[in-house]
Amino acid sequence: MKIPTLKIGRRLLLAFGIQILFLAAIAGYALNRMQVLERHVTEIAAVNQREFASASEMRNEVSERFLLVEQMATQRLPLHEQDQPSALDVADQRYLNSEAALRDSFSQSGSTSPEELLALNQAAQLHDDVSRMTAVLLQQLRGGDVASARTLQQEQLFPLLRRWRDVLLRLERIQLDQNAEVVDHTSRLVAQAHWTMLVVAAFALLVSASLAWSITSSITRPLNHLLKSIAGQASEMPAAVQPQFD
Repeated sequence: MKIPTLKIGRRLLLAFGIQILFLAAIAGYALNRMQVLERHVTEIAAVNQREFASASEMRNEVSERFLLVEQMATQRLPLHEQDQPSALDVADQRYLNSEAALRDSFSQSGSTSPEELLALNQAAQLHDDVSRMTAVLLQQLRGGDVASARTLQQEQLFPLLRRWRDVLLRLERIQLDQNAEVVDHTSRLVAQAHWTMLVVAAFALLVSASLAWSITSSITRPLNHLLKSIAGQASEMPAAVQPQFD
């Protein structure tokens, strides 16, 4: 009698190998998605943080200029000598450095909003207006016309400085709003990746169930064949001879 054998070793190895490769592919995909997401968020956050720092430095320099102009008009700050830069010139240079850094960041990011460009251009125009008005103030103070200098300070220069500071505050708020958008966008990406992983995991479970069913079938089919063969052989055997008694 030929008895069928259970040749399932290779099938088991193949099935488990496929499952391991499939799970490794899922893990690699998930890791790649997370790395891309982390890189994306880190780059955007770094750019926004750098731009916010530049805008804050510009606003601080405007606030310092406000104090310096007030001190000049009240003659508590000596007028600068011709061979030395004044505190006003130093503050102005720091402002220009921060503005250049911000413009460079805008040009490199390639995703500057129209609101950012508008605020930056308005700040540049106000910088020019305030510089011209400050030069007039210095001329009046050098000429001894303190009354006119104080009038110019209160009615024209201070309002310009306040507008300038407000524009830079708006620029800072834009950066903060963009940071909030980055957080919201990141949350959506994380949720999307989470649902993607759930779908892939569900598919992996289906594949695992299919592999388990295939392995079970590979085992049960030979066993059923074996049992049928044994039953068939038993039915073909002759009946046992009963002993005869005299």
